[in-house]
Amino acid sequence: MDNGWHGSADLTENLVPLQDLILLPGNPRHGDVGAISQSLERFGQRSPIKINADNVVLGGNHTLLAAQALGWTQIAVTITDGLEGAEQSAYALADNRLSDLATYDNELLFDMTMHVQDETGDLAGTGYDMEDVEDLRLEVERGGVSDDEYFTPKWIFEALGLEFDLDVAAPPGGVEWIPAARFFTKEDDGLTQNWDGLVWCNPPYSEATPWVERMIDHNQGVMLLPFVDSNWLDRVWSEAGASILLPRDMEFVRPNRTDQRIMFRTGLWAFGDVSEEAIRRVSPDVRVLSDAV
Repeated sequence: MDNGWHGSADLTENLVPLQDLILLPGNPRHGDVGAISQSLERFGQRSPIKINADNVVLGGNHTLLAAQALGWTQIAVTITDGLEGAEQSAYALADNRLSDLATYDNELLFDMTMHVQDETGDLAGTGYDMEDVEDLRLEVERGGVSDDEYFTPKWIFEALGLEFDLDVAAPPGGVEWIPAARFFTKEDDGLTQNWDGLVWCNPPYSEATPWVERMIDHNQGVMLLPFVDSNWLDRVWSEAGASILLPRDMEFVRPNRTDQRIMFRTGLWAFGDVSEEAIRRVSPDVRVLSDAV
């Protein structure tokens, strides 16, 4: 009978029934069982949980709960002997606490998450998502201060061939190569202003939702947005007339006019017939992903 378990081959001799194991009484740790479940589902079990001679789990209680949630009936264990009484509780404290005391080199951590995302396209099971990666980028670049100043490169506007009436989320002074008759800056607060005509919007990704909602209501223009799982993605996917995925190696322009990639794929979302026609001119390397029915 399939026990649901999968993992390292060298752990198969250490499998025991989950029903024989006892969760640590009074365990003060509250782990993220859902995240651990995703990790087990993607990678399998790669290290045994730790139990005592009485089958009480001293290390890996939430891994046991995650295995149960996945429907596993067995899990690999290692017996921690030579500990009695309070020493077992002390070991459980150490097993939890010592990992908490570790620190990260955020630059190396960011590089590693970017590498995984670029190579596999999937951070599932790692405990990180794209919002976490964006936070890491901010930590690396600005010490945690929010930074949404990434300007759309000139080639996109040349390919679109549009003259916009309004850029609703521009930096102070605007961007000289964006073909918009007017623009709103952060100080103008474009979300509170009247939008008219054909609108260009590359919103601050740290708070994209209200900009998406506003463009859906306006329904005339082009947005540049990340392809990330968010509370607005499903809606904009269904409301936009068409969308295209931009090249993975695309670079944005920083305020100092240097070029820099961001950590996730981006795309253009078209609202209105004029915009839908324009995004199809962007590049033969960019494919149309969807069209509204």
